[in-house]
Amino acid sequence: MAASHPLVSVIIPTYNYGHVVCEAVESVLHQTYTNLEVIVVDDGSQDDTRQRVEKYRDRIRYVYQPNKGLSAARNTGIKEAKGDYIAILDSDDIWLPTKIEEQMKVFAQYPEVGLISCSGIEVDENGKVLDKVPRKGFSSKKELMENLISRNVISGGSNAIFKKECISKVGLFDEDLNSAEDWDMWLRIANHYDVKVIDHPLVKMRVSQNSMSSAGNAGKMLANEIKVINKYFSGNGNLLSRSKSMKRKALSYRYSCAAWAYMVSRNNTMALKHILMSFFYSPLSIFTKRQAGLMARIFLKSVLGFMGQRQSYGVEGKNK
Repeated sequence: MAASHPLVSVIIPTYNYGHVVCEAVESVLHQTYTNLEVIVVDDGSQDDTRQRVEKYRDRIRYVYQPNKGLSAARNTGIKEAKGDYIAILDSDDIWLPTKIEEQMKVFAQYPEVGLISCSGIEVDENGKVLDKVPRKGFSSKKELMENLISRNVISGGSNAIFKKECISKVGLFDEDLNSAEDWDMWLRIANHYDVKVIDHPLVKMRVSQNSMSSAGNAGKMLANEIKVINKYFSGNGNLLSRSKSMKRKALSYRYSCAAWAYMVSRNNTMALKHILMSFFYSPLSIFTKRQAGLMARIFLKSVLGFMGQRQSYGVEGKNK
C-alpha cells in the first residue's frame, strides 16, 4: 500500500473559520485517494472551530496553537506530518473528489517532479461560481521562472501538493510574510525541482470580502510582494538572480496590480501613483495591451475625478 500509494499529509490551517472548516475537512475525507492523514492546525481561533471539528476526532488530528499567522500554522502542520507528500488546504476552500488522486498519478509518472498544482474555480461565500482560475504548464524551467517571478502562476496553497523532501531543501514557509507566502515558497521549490500543472480545476477557492487579496489590502500585499522579489534576487543560486531586467519587470508587474486594486477601490490618486511606479521600473510595458489599457482607465478616472472636484468647489464658476 505504502509503495504504490504513498501517505499524503493534508494540512488544514484555520483561524476563526468554524462556519466553513467542516466543508474543507469533508472534501478531504471524500477524496478518491484514501491514504491520507488529516491535520487541522487551529491558529488560536476564538470561535467554535474546536467544537465543530470534534466530530472528526477519529479521522483527523487536531493541533491547537496560540495565534501566530498562516505561515506559522502551515509550518506547524508540516512538522507534525508523517507523509512523504504535503498538501495544504486553506480552511475556506474545497477540493474536488479526485484532486489528490490525479496529482499523485502525475508524481508516479514524473518522479523528478517536486510540486504539482492545478487550476481552480473561485466561488463566493455561498458557493456561487465567480470565475475560473486557469493554470497551465510551461515548456522549460526558464519559461516557468520568468513567469513565476512576476506573478504566482502556480496558484494558492490549496492547489498545490509537494514532496516533503522539498522542505529539507528550501526551508519552511516564511513567517515574516503576512501574504504572498505561497508565491515565495513556490519560487524556492521551482528553483530546485521540476513543476507540473494539471490544467483543469480541482479546487474551489472561496473569495470573501475579508480576503487578503481584496483591494483594501493592496498596500500590504505590495509590501510583501516586494519582499519576495528582493529575497529571490538576493539569492546567488537562483536561476534569474543576476537578471536586473527581470527584477524590474517583476516589480513593474506588482505595482500595476496594486494600481488596479486601488482603481477598483476608487482611490484614483494611489492608482495613478502606482501605475507611474510600474512604468518607472519597466517603461516598455506601456506598449503591452494590458498596461496600456490599465493606464488609460486610471488616467481617465483621475481626470474625471479631478474635474468633479473642481466643480464641487465652484472652480468652474470662478473661471467664467
